[in-house]
Order: sequence, then structure tokens, then C-alpha cells
Amino acid sequence: MLFRSPARRLAALRILVAGYATAFLVVRATSFWSATSLPDRRVEGVGILWWMDGRLQPGIAQTLFVATICIGVLATVGWRYRVTGPVFALAFLVTATYRLSFGHVIHTEHLAALHLLVVGFARSADAISLDSRRVAPTTPGEQERYGWPIRIMVVITVIT
Repeated sequence: MLFRSPARRLAALRILVAGYATAFLVVRATSFWSATSLPDRRVEGVGILWWMDGRLQPGIAQTLFVATICIGVLATVGWRYRVTGPVFALAFLVTATYRLSFGHVIHTEHLAALHLLVVGFARSADAISLDSRRVAPTTPGEQERYGWPIRIMVVITVIT
């Protein structure tokens, strides 16, 4: 009973976190874009890209970056969220990690990526989303499935 929460609260967090991450990518676009053409000697794979010893082809990295922004917009508005939520969380993690592999360490990316993983794999679009308008006219009440992701995000924030 401790982890009960309304669906709208988790949905609001989805909008805030996904919206922030998408805006972060747009605002930092120049830095992300320029990293795609840095020389291989500058690459030192970190995090989930620890195995990388060279850069991706610029076209592939740039396509990933643009696709991540587009998917971020879809995840923010809650369109087909069971797909766009996890895909955006993973794409943001890869995109941010790729940029960090060139020595551009910005710790806010780490926290945003962790929060996106939580809301991306939770039922964060059951309210205030394009999906919720398409499925049923009723708003789900307080349930544990909406509360535990919020608690996990709090714990992640405190630990970091």
C-alpha cells in the first residue's frame, strides 16, 4: 500500500523527464553533432559502449541522434508508448554515452538516462497521453503499478 499512486502522477513524470531529455538533446545539438566527426583517437568507450575503440560512421551517429529526438517527442506525448518509451530510453542512453565517449562528461545525462529507463519501461502513458485517449475514456485510479516507478526514481536521485 505504500507505493500506490495515481496514473496521472507517473504520466506527469513521463512528460517532464522525456520532455527534458528531448529538449536537452535539441539544446546540445551542436555538441552532439560535432562529436560525430571527431577523430578515432579521441574515442574511449565508456558505460555501455565500453567496447568501442573508434567512432561510428558520421552518418550513422547523426541518424541515431535525429531519430532519438523524434522518438523522444513521441514518448513525451505518449504515442505508442509501450514501444516508444523503452526505445527512447535506450536510444538516449546510447546517444548520451556515445557523446561521453569523446570526453564530454556532463553528469546530468546520467541521471536523465536512468530516469528514462524507469519511466520508459513502466506504464507511464496510462494517463495524459495519446495512448490513453485512444484506449479508454476512464482514468485509472491509484495503483501500486504507478507508485513503484516513482519510488525507484526517488531512490536513484538520492543515490546519485
